[in-house]
Amino acid sequence: ENEKDEVVIIDTRNRYETALGMFEGAVDPKIDHFSEFPEFVAQSGIPKDKKVLMYCTGGIRCEKAILDMGRLGYKNVYQLDGGILRYLEQYPHQKFAGECFVFDNRVAVDQNLLATRNWKLCPHCGQPGQEEISCDFCSEPAVVCAECLKTKARGKTCSHDCAYKAVHHPSRVKVHEKEMALG
Repeated sequence: ENEKDEVVIIDTRNRYETALGMFEGAVDPKIDHFSEFPEFVAQSGIPKDKKVLMYCTGGIRCEKAILDMGRLGYKNVYQLDGGILRYLEQYPHQKFAGECFVFDNRVAVDQNLLATRNWKLCPHCGQPGQEEISCDFCSEPAVVCAECLKTKARGKTCSHDCAYKAVHHPSRVKVHEKEMALG
């Protein structure tokens, strides 16, 4: 066994974050909330004697995850100091594939730590999305996430307001589009 095989790399971030990018070979816990991480570890089957390297966006969740793993009997647990952001600062275009979700108006950063051009925050759930739509109610262009696009209540609408109106006032859907056609 070589050194690489002896280390288990775990991404401690939420599902919507890992969907944008991850380190090559990392385990995705497929969690929706960080509070689910201890349950993931308990059910993961990762041997307690394995060397584990965890990472997150900036390192804060890893501090908590190390404590959780320690309580579950893991002894050789390490974290990527400074998280993905520090790694990309020092090693862009290497072992991290994709973009890194950030908790600010940039939505995500690319390999050069520049604001994403690929993702926008979904107006319905606040998670990253890239599905371009024309609103069914007002015809305005917008970007939503794939999950919200699938739901009948949100569907192809650009805001909470238009989603509400599209459900409760279906006769007015695309009223602007119809007016423009008559124009």
